[in-house]
Amino acid sequence: MNVALIFTLLFGLALATVSYLTIDIVSMAIIESVYSSEDAAKERAKGYAASLQKYVNDNGVTVQNAEAFTTWVEETKYVYLMVYNDDQLLFDSATAPGFEELEIYVEEHDMHLIQTADGEQLVVSLVDMSKNFYYNIFNIIKLVAGVVALFAVMIVYVQRVTARISKLAGEVGLVSGGDTARQINMPGHDEITELSHSVEQMRVSILNKIESERAAIEANSELITSMSHDIRTPLTVLLGYLDMMKDKAQGDEVMTEYVAASEKTAMRLKRLSDDLFNYFLLFGKSTKELKLEQYPFGILVEQMLAEYTLILIEREYKLNVVIDPSSANVEITTDPDMFLRILENLISNMLKYADKEHEITIAVDASDGIGKLTFTNVIDRSGNKVETNGIGLKSCRKIAETLGIELDFGEDGDVYVTRIAFPSLPVSDKEDA
Repeated sequence: MNVALIFTLLFGLALATVSYLTIDIVSMAIIESVYSSEDAAKERAKGYAASLQKYVNDNGVTVQNAEAFTTWVEETKYVYLMVYNDDQLLFDSATAPGFEELEIYVEEHDMHLIQTADGEQLVVSLVDMSKNFYYNIFNIIKLVAGVVALFAVMIVYVQRVTARISKLAGEVGLVSGGDTARQINMPGHDEITELSHSVEQMRVSILNKIESERAAIEANSELITSMSHDIRTPLTVLLGYLDMMKDKAQGDEVMTEYVAASEKTAMRLKRLSDDLFNYFLLFGKSTKELKLEQYPFGILVEQMLAEYTLILIEREYKLNVVIDPSSANVEITTDPDMFLRILENLISNMLKYADKEHEITIAVDASDGIGKLTFTNVIDRSGNKVETNGIGLKSCRKIAETLGIELDFGEDGDVYVTRIAFPSLPVSDKEDA
């Protein structure tokens, strides 16, 4: 780009010089052949003589105050004036001898006769220098034309560079907007071309990295699926053996206690492994795999909660389910399987940590056109609950983020509140559309 800029400057200077010289030659030809032609000069000289005569008449100029001509010269620019006063040429304008000879002399020498206020006849020589004015104008035009030519070349060059930069920025914007298959290739041999090649290499590198990450995620998913099968199978067998041992241990209090402890530990291991596998599989799942459809919010939630409310009641939890009738008139867009996994994790947490002595409230509301689901329970602080690693809540957050819904949970003293909110569309509005 530096070399191109130097050549552009040299070209601009050359063009400015050519413009200057061309205007110089043309202006001189115009001034000399047109403005300074013999006929044009004579006409201007006559006009100056008439102007001088008028000045003499208006100001009463005489031979004795000939310095008064200075004012006229100052007022009439670009004129050189000479006045001759020879005593031998003084004559009466009507009878003076030699008058016609004087007129012939004046005409042959391009001079003019001026009558003073005191009746004297003066011979005036006028030299027209007004063409200097036009020379000055054309000199300014030449300089301006040269500067304009130089700036025009530089502006064209800068616009060309700017256009290439804008084009490169547009290409980068398209790639950053998701069109990663678009190649970036700017023709040329300057720094902009080198920059486009660097951006293209970066694009290819990012694509390779994304592909490598995708392949790694797929490999991890396959490994986790395989491990899930390998771990769950012996766990299932172990739980089966423990069920048989419970029957054999009846009547043996110590053995029954050992079997119960083993079953509790095995079940805890199963829950932890299930949470772990679900977590990894969830984070490796693409949003393209989602099956998003529209459902009536209230009806969908009521159907999904039916099984879990029975479980809570069987486990002797106090339950209060409040469903706003208007929620059936609001539609949500979601993947029901993924949403069900959120509910499974939340109900599972309540089974682990909710205090059975206090009521669990599940509220379904859509009064303001937004589908909202709220779980409220009191935390059991007795210390009998098993602590977990929180993978279930992390999975809920990830699922909510994938589905584009709002999920908020936290403690307020001993009360634990979980809120879910769906962007929604009233059924009536949808039908009108």
